[in-house]
Amino acid sequence: MPIIHIDLLDGKSVEQKDELISSVTEVTEKALGVDKEHITIILREVSRDHWAVQGKALTKKIEQ
Repeated sequence: MPIIHIDLLDGKSVEQKDELISSVTEVTEKALGVDKEHITIILREVSRDHWAVQGKALTKKIEQ
């Protein structure tokens, strides 16, 4: 029973998240030969001020 955790920046629409979940489920089903009923996907949305790249929060990088 695969459990897939996906971290992504907040702001994606419900439709985009639904498409992501559907696509990842389909690929996992094919790659592992697991029925989709046994696949769990957890999306964790993170705000830009809690996500840092190159030592700076993304909100700081945008301000530059």
